[in-house]
Amino acid sequence: MKESITIGEAARLVGVHTSTLKRWIKSGKIPRPNANRNGWYIFDKNDIEHAKRFAKRVIVSPDKIQTSFLENTIEGTNGV
Repeated sequence: MKESITIGEAARLVGVHTSTLKRWIKSGKIPRPNANRNGWYIFDKNDIEHAKRFAKRVIVSPDKIQTSFLENTIEGTNGV
């Protein structure tokens, strides 16, 4: 991994859109990375790891949604 990573590359590595990373930074959900002289965020390895850990906590995988839906359907708790 490169020492300095653009927000586009960081978003790809984390598995989210660039606007999602910017929102997480502005809301304080992940630490603010350093910026270059133009004010653009420059991520390092630690920044990426923080974002990945946060993403794991807040992003629900499609498999988990499917499993939850099926369990609720079988139990009759989905309201259908």
